[in-house]
Amino acid sequence: MKGLCLCLGSLLLGSTALAATEGDPILAPLAHVSTDAAPGMYCDLSLGLSATNEILGVEYDCHGTKEYKDFYPVDKIKQGAVLYHNDTVNVDVIVVSAPNLDVTKGGPVNFHYLSNYLGGEYKDWGAEIDPQGINWVAYTSPSEGHYPFNNLFAQKRTVFGQVVGIQAIQATWTSN
Repeated sequence: MKGLCLCLGSLLLGSTALAATEGDPILAPLAHVSTDAAPGMYCDLSLGLSATNEILGVEYDCHGTKEYKDFYPVDKIKQGAVLYHNDTVNVDVIVVSAPNLDVTKGGPVNFHYLSNYLGGEYKDWGAEIDPQGINWVAYTSPSEGHYPFNNLFAQKRTVFGQVVGIQAIQATWTSN
């Protein structure tokens, strides 16, 4: 279960674009992700953009008790990309997919997350990404009110004091 706590801590994750070197995607921060399952652990979800503001992929960069960074090309995001897999219990904790994502217009994004490891239960949380001029903005799904967000918080689910999954995902907007 300790491994599950760590994996939930590294789960989820206004744009100032940053490019590392010529030819690399321009990174535009989309959401800061945290959880109470692993205090001090956080991840940043950024869009990788072309010079013409088209989505090339997504970078997921995590820091804290475990650090890792990966870039998922847009084709992988359309199919579904595992943002975090717990090797200890061999389970995907969170998968992001966007089969109808348009690289210039955005579209719906689905977060498929482990809700209860004990029962093998997963839930889905929907969002959208849309261009706003040269910036890209994340929104909650229409059923959740279509509010802009730049922070995601994964509230832990516990059973007898042990983390077994994600109770809920909360989206908020924080001014920098």
